[in-house]
Amino acid sequence: AVVVSMIAEIGGIISLNIVRLEFDDILQFGWQEVNQGTRNVIQKNLDCCGWDGPKEFAYNSEPIDDSCYVSLDQGNNSGIAARPEDVDDLFSTKKMKQDACGPKLFDWFEKNKITWVTILASVAALQVMCIGIAIYILSRIKRLKKLRKSRSTSKKRLYDSSSDLSGHDFRHRI
Repeated sequence: AVVVSMIAEIGGIISLNIVRLEFDDILQFGWQEVNQGTRNVIQKNLDCCGWDGPKEFAYNSEPIDDSCYVSLDQGNNSGIAARPEDVDDLFSTKKMKQDACGPKLFDWFEKNKITWVTILASVAALQVMCIGIAIYILSRIKRLKKLRKSRSTSKKRLYDSSSDLSGHDFRHRI
C-alpha cells in the first residue's frame, strides 16, 4: 500500500508538471471538492466568505453559513442588564464578511510554506523508510525459507535409507 501511494504521489507530481497547473488552481479545485464543514472552518478562521467573496452565493440557493457573518455587538451601554427576551435583539444584527477566501487561503499557504512542505517531506521520508523496512523483512523471510528448505532436505538425506552411498542395507553388516 505504501509503494502504491508513493507511485501515485510521484505520478501526481509529474502530471501536475505536465499539465502546468498553478498552486492557486489546485487550491480552487480543492475548495470545490471539500465539504461545507471544511469551508466553514476556513471561513471562520480566515475571516472570509466564499472563494470569490459573497458574490459566490448570488446565483445559487444554497444557505449561507454563519461563518460568513460577523455579529455586530450593539451592546447595552446604559449599564442596565438586558432582559432575557432582549438577548435575541442584542445579537440579531449581522454583517456579511466581504473578503474572498481564495486570496487569503493562498496567502496562508505562502506564509506557512515551511511548515506544510516539512510535513509533506516527513511523510514522504516515512513512506520511504517503511518501504525499506518492508524490503528488509521480505528478504529475511525469503532467506529463512531457503534455510528451512535446505535443512529439511539435509535431514531427509540423513534419515532416508535410499540415499545410502552403496545402496546396501547396513542392518545386515551389524
